[in-house]
Amino acid sequence: MRRMPENLALIVSRIKRRATVRSCLAVAGMIAGAPLCLHAALILGTLFWISIGRMLHFAYPWSYWFWGTALLTIPLLFRMEVRTNGDYLGEVARDLDHDQRTSSPSLHAAAVMPAAFLGAVAYHAAANPRAATAGFVELFITGPRWVLAGARHLRLVNKIPKVSLERTAGVVRTLLDHDRGLEPKDLLGDFESRDELQESLIWLAFYGWIGVSKSGDRVYIYSESRRFLTAQSSN
Repeated sequence: MRRMPENLALIVSRIKRRATVRSCLAVAGMIAGAPLCLHAALILGTLFWISIGRMLHFAYPWSYWFWGTALLTIPLLFRMEVRTNGDYLGEVARDLDHDQRTSSPSLHAAAVMPAAFLGAVAYHAAANPRAATAGFVELFITGPRWVLAGARHLRLVNKIPKVSLERTAGVVRTLLDHDRGLEPKDLLGDFESRDELQESLIWLAFYGWIGVSKSGDRVYIYSESRRFLTAQSSN
């Protein structure tokens, strides 16, 4: 086997390490996220246990409330995370912005009359309870988010093509010499076909090394990737 040039060997090492690290982080996120999925059940189940016990002057075992709440909240949180595609707070903020535009008189009153501020807050909390509880839901949804993100990454890892790391590193090395990027045809180099080049570009894009122009006619290396590789090669 021929020996790779020193700088090419360094690039191979770095791109391989990033792939390994991201897979490890995905697994770690799933492991850490699994117990976090029980946060909502732990907090809400305990609140139900205390409040219902005080109202009825007797209480079922805490575990009943915990597991009962878990059976309800965990599927709902996963469904919510999938539906919002990881942007729950963003969706709530957009809804709140719409409500603010459509209810400007009450907001104006709160701004002009400080005494009306608390009333306005209470009014909007009642009118949009989703916004009022968004912070708690975002906390509860952390576990499902980590689990789904890790599972999604591992699923995509199995779908992206297997590539020659040496040839893929050659693409990175070529792009390092061109600040404005190159057309894909200029990156063919040692590749036997355009399909092989395309597979390497997909692999590099998946792991965050390169980007593609909006028109799709140029490929460039990200500035962060360039700084990272340049700093490593100078050490």
